[in-house]
Amino acid sequence: NSQQQQQQQTSLNAPPSPQHHHHYTQQINQEHINSIVNLKLLVANQQAMLDALSSKLHNAELANNILQSENKILTQNNEMIQQQLVRKTREVVEMKREVLGLET
Repeated sequence: NSQQQQQQQTSLNAPPSPQHHHHYTQQINQEHINSIVNLKLLVANQQAMLDALSSKLHNAELANNILQSENKILTQNNEMIQQQLVRKTREVVEMKREVLGLET
């Protein structure tokens, strides 16, 4: 029993065996590989998100350009209608003066 205790004590104080060192190195290597794989997946997911957001931005810019063009057309139409209204109002006023026999 004493000899068994002595062997256990000696094995606790002994440096790690080459097999133990190899296993530990493999474990660290696997952890590094797992970390690299996880980081690559994260980068791929972020790239996909970036692509999706870039597409949404492009679509929003196109929609904005269309709305600006429509706004410009509507503004020009409104100006033309305002000018026509002013002309028609002047014509009506002139017609009333003529009917009433007033001088212009």
